[in-house]
Amino acid sequence: MQHKKCSTKSATSFQHVYDKLTFNQAMLLQAIAKEGVVPAINSGSFIRKYALKGSSSVNKSLGYLLDKELVYRSSNGYMVYNRYFGIWLSNL
Repeated sequence: MQHKKCSTKSATSFQHVYDKLTFNQAMLLQAIAKEGVVPAINSGSFIRKYALKGSSSVNKSLGYLLDKELVYRSSNGYMVYNRYFGIWLSNL
């Protein structure tokens, strides 16, 4: 029962963070979560696959997500900072 409460609390917290994002920020964050790791965030194939706006919009949204520590850049590419938030996002 304790685990379920924790999961519900986390989901509520994740929803709160997600709801504060702009549409473009939310779509980019979701796309990164679904990919797991995005080595080329401005690649045409990534942008088309997730129906994102142009690369300038992706860069602006990415800047915000990096600033808020929702996303980070590893040596392999961009990832959602919180693993559990990433799982939650990929299930939306």
